[in-house]
Amino acid sequence: MKPSSLYNRSATVDSKSGRFMLSEGQLAALRRKAEDGDADAAYRIGMFIAWFPKTAMNNYDFDKSDETYWLRKAADQGHVDALQYLAILTHEEGTWETSAVQEISNPDDPTP
Repeated sequence: MKPSSLYNRSATVDSKSGRFMLSEGQLAALRRKAEDGDADAAYRIGMFIAWFPKTAMNNYDFDKSDETYWLRKAADQGHVDALQYLAILTHEEGTWETSAVQEISNPDDPTP
């Protein structure tokens, strides 16, 4: 899946810089949805930061911790793709969170 397929067709690639761009309105709409509990919107924001860190940090005032924040927000709501990416990310960073993975993947099992 291409990163642009996570967003609508009005997301563009800047011809001069080659950067993937979201309009301020698109990002604001995604953020509103994510803050209102839309797990997919939170996942999309997290993956935007993951795939385009320079663009996200330079043009949209995100920092690296925002990637984990938005992916965690989506994963906590049961978003499977966010959970999988977050598991990979935390494993690579050496902060593997087995209890979070266990809780989300099998919430009825009381053992961590």
